[in-house]
Amino acid sequence: MSTGAHVMCDTPISQLRSATPAVVMSLNKKGISTVGDLLAASFDEVAYQLDSFDDAEVLIQEAKQAANSKPTQPSAQTAQEDAMSQPAPDERPQKAPAAAPSSAPRSKPNAPKATSGQVGLATAMQAVLSLDGGAFASMEASSAAAQRLAAAALIIQHGGGEDEAVAAGLLDTIDPKAPCVDRNDAAVRFGEPAVDLLERAELLLTVPMSPSGKPSNVHAKLVEVADDSAMLVAACGAIASARAVLARFQSSGDAAWNLFKGGREFAVWYFGSIGKALGPALKKAEREGLAHELWSVVRALEATGGPDRKAA
Repeated sequence: MSTGAHVMCDTPISQLRSATPAVVMSLNKKGISTVGDLLAASFDEVAYQLDSFDDAEVLIQEAKQAANSKPTQPSAQTAQEDAMSQPAPDERPQKAPAAAPSSAPRSKPNAPKATSGQVGLATAMQAVLSLDGGAFASMEASSAAAQRLAAAALIIQHGGGEDEAVAAGLLDTIDPKAPCVDRNDAAVRFGEPAVDLLERAELLLTVPMSPSGKPSNVHAKLVEVADDSAMLVAACGAIASARAVLARFQSSGDAAWNLFKGGREFAVWYFGSIGKALGPALKKAEREGLAHELWSVVRALEATGGPDRKAA
């Protein structure tokens, strides 16, 4: 059974309020990309794709409102078919009595509705798996996938949304051989806002060094004007990266520092610079718990060299 009348409405379903990136991607796989496509599809098909009767009903109601707010003209063929299907005035059938409503309720999935955090993490996982080369095609790729998912999990833990989780899942990692992100493909799959957020976060994770060996003032100014979402993604990405470095150090010793051209000293300097820049900004944004996690992992990195080799 169709969800509604066949209407010509080319409004993308991504503009509907309830259409998250995960919903859009799921429906696009079935060729449902516009409001017209959605209204022409069967209710059961939409509910199956969303794994929820309630979510399907909400989305379809929004689609009907969007279609009604956009005037459309029926095609000549449709108008002619409608006219031919109308009986003559004296041949109109008598209205049949309404059938008694069925007492059997419509069956619904027993699974509880996914929370926004679960949806965000699931979409981030899709982002990680969509990377060129395959998320688990090699040891480096597997490590990078785990690191990206860890960053996305931190996002959800600290109250982030779907775009933040996706951006964290697409961040560059400490593994130079890990699959890279195709920005154009990511924008199509997960939306421009998530990719734009990814780029803002990466600016905060790029710490240029001045001739004096200290972080450039440019980076400090970027942190000062950064929005909360970008700081959240950058901090979670930095924590996940630093923890990955520590895990390598614990399993393979000093070989872990080979990931960095400047070795251990550069790694400690880099993550220390991130902590010094983002720590106070996170506290100002009332994210003291995240600031504490960032500083804890920085201190743990410093401690890998012993008491005489801590960063200044």
